[in-house]
Amino acid sequence: MMRIVRWAIVGACMAIATSAGAQPRLYTGEEAVTAAGFPAVAYFRKGDPAKPLVVFSPGAHHMARIAYGGHPGARREDFLDYWLAQQGYSFLAISYPIDTPAFAEKRPEFTARDWGKQLIEIARAKIQQNGLSDKLVIALWSMGGKAVQPSYAAARDAGLDVETTISFAATPGIPGLISYTTRLDMAPSGYASRTALYAGWLKQLADNAKDNGGRAIIPEEIFRTEYVGDMSVNLQGYGEVYREGKFQLDHMAQATDYGAFNFDAYPLVTVFEDEDVADARHALADRANWTIYNVNTVINRYIAGNKIKLGELGDERWKKLVALTRDLDDRLSIAVGGNHFFFVGERGAKRTAAAIDESIARTRAVKAELEQILKVPLD
Repeated sequence: MMRIVRWAIVGACMAIATSAGAQPRLYTGEEAVTAAGFPAVAYFRKGDPAKPLVVFSPGAHHMARIAYGGHPGARREDFLDYWLAQQGYSFLAISYPIDTPAFAEKRPEFTARDWGKQLIEIARAKIQQNGLSDKLVIALWSMGGKAVQPSYAAARDAGLDVETTISFAATPGIPGLISYTTRLDMAPSGYASRTALYAGWLKQLADNAKDNGGRAIIPEEIFRTEYVGDMSVNLQGYGEVYREGKFQLDHMAQATDYGAFNFDAYPLVTVFEDEDVADARHALADRANWTIYNVNTVINRYIAGNKIKLGELGDERWKKLVALTRDLDDRLSIAVGGNHFFFVGERGAKRTAAAIDESIARTRAVKAELEQILKVPLD
């Protein structure tokens, strides 16, 4: 059961815990919660109850604040939450435990399976508390690709309907897809430390700020102290796991945690494709990587899962099925442009909100066509 801790608002943008012990520092609208046995920071804004709830979780080392802002001086139009509100969507952004002042404790043992359960436990609570529909759109950024299968599995267990999962320049959990040889440094907290990456991220954010006359979207000091921090090595995707107080190499354990080979238990994934050379791996590979899963979702979940006998489809329906699967990479990919932070900054945030609306329509159309071909209802 999710436990929500109540907080008192202090000043314009910060909140301090009223409970005893360590006191996380939160932005207005954030809640410190315990879900799936681990701490999280949740930001929720209610929209049209009939529309699916958009759930966002961030990539490596980031707070989910990257999608809604909230620091002193932040401009709402620079963040995705503002533009989703214009379209009527309820929005839930969830930060997994990382080493920032928003968290009172360090939990280096946190896994992708915990992450997926946590996302859905919090989403289910918000749905029940606010009278929302049971439909979800799950948007996972960058390293968030490791939570695609765990969150989908948790949603099915909770009786929630994942309309689509969106790859925000996200990487699947296939071993070796990033690197077999990279080894990360362990901080005294037990978390993985990769502060050397921050400068590159700040450069991409600065590039996005050029659309706003050069005014910083997130000032560097605030970004370094309140938006990013050390985190569990289990989520990183390099094959290292936190075990017995050490980082140990175990690619298979990590792949199992990510559900990398559970080809019969994935949602359809819509790929948001960026294009900047600063994010070359995602720009070049994301569509191909996720098409592997989308086609196998059709084969293993929709066809085999419904015991469809392909030899009995008939020639016309078979040809339509072949055409649909071969076209999935185009139908479930949306060009959004920009760099790894394509959804940050007014122009990119507005464009991304529109793409989310389009992704729902595209996924519904694919499912409807599959239902016509296979003659079975699809979840």
